[in-house]
Amino acid sequence: MKKKVFYDLGNENFYLMELSMFDDGFLKINDEKFDIEELKGRIERKQIRTSLPNNSRFNIHAVGYKFLVDKESWTSINEIELIKEIQDKIAQMNGQPSSADLCMSAFKNFLLDFEKEELRKNLEEAYLSIPAHNRMFILGDMDSKDYPIRWAIDNSVPKDSRSIDACYQEYFGRFE
Repeated sequence: MKKKVFYDLGNENFYLMELSMFDDGFLKINDEKFDIEELKGRIERKQIRTSLPNNSRFNIHAVGYKFLVDKESWTSINEIELIKEIQDKIAQMNGQPSSADLCMSAFKNFLLDFEKEELRKNLEEAYLSIPAHNRMFILGDMDSKDYPIRWAIDNSVPKDSRSIDACYQEYFGRFE
């Protein structure tokens, strides 16, 4: 699996490069292999970025052009979400559940016993572990996005058995 990132070879000389992920947990960029902890260090040192400072230039290998970046119009995920996404991808490559899988399990558990605060907190924690840019796809419903989970997490919204049962039937009942 690969993800595009900006790589600083020094002196803010940025290149758009592919960050490769392997099932052994290692990552590779520019022929350098390292682990997730090293990625965190490189992100902290701003050697690997998902966005660039204002008026930065970057190079695309094999094309060679440099482009001027206006950060105001640049859209991308932030580095924290990149790390979450990479951890998810590596887990999936190893047959482990993704953060979305764990969230769906926590959602189901909450709906089965919605009065338990511990289950609501577990759901909230599982939901927040999903990379933010992937949360809206969790339920596979482009109309409601992640609203039912956000509704379940929100303590200020009253919940009753009828609304909980309807939500359960919508997302889990059809599979049982």
